[in-house]
Amino acid sequence: MESSLQSDLYQAVRETDGNLFYSPYSISLALAMTYAGARGETEQQIADTLHFILPQDRLHPAFNSLDIELSRRGESAKGEDEEGFRLNIVNAIWGQKDYKFLSMFLDDLAENYGAGLRILDFASAPEESRMTINNWVSDQTEGRIEDLIPQDLIDALTRLVLTNAIYFNAAW
Repeated sequence: MESSLQSDLYQAVRETDGNLFYSPYSISLALAMTYAGARGETEQQIADTLHFILPQDRLHPAFNSLDIELSRRGESAKGEDEEGFRLNIVNAIWGQKDYKFLSMFLDDLAENYGAGLRILDFASAPEESRMTINNWVSDQTEGRIEDLIPQDLIDALTRLVLTNAIYFNAAW
């Protein structure tokens, strides 16, 4: 990720009132997961927007290496008011049951982002699917994010939901 994405994001959110905390890394990571499934013009548009300069066969392993290093450093830290920090980065892909996703896309997400496919039935049970995803996000963020996906966002046309959560805790 180049610093220009950070600048683009900051320009988009700087008018927000109150305290602001956002993670360009988290946003890049989540969007890189969608990039793994893009080809042709869409692939180029995503690369241009996110300022990705590496080809896909090198970009995703680079994100994986960075994620592993950040997770390693965050695992041993304490967070709260104690010394150090705590960092937990998790990803998941939620797919409509019986939908045929490209195996190469799923393999990239599992191998490089730790995001194995989790099957849900968006078509028949959109609210239950939403609650399953929200409960997972809440668990991964120790209850800090409880309602990531609002009611009525998931419907019978939903085929894929990618989630990315970063839990960061440190003394400030």
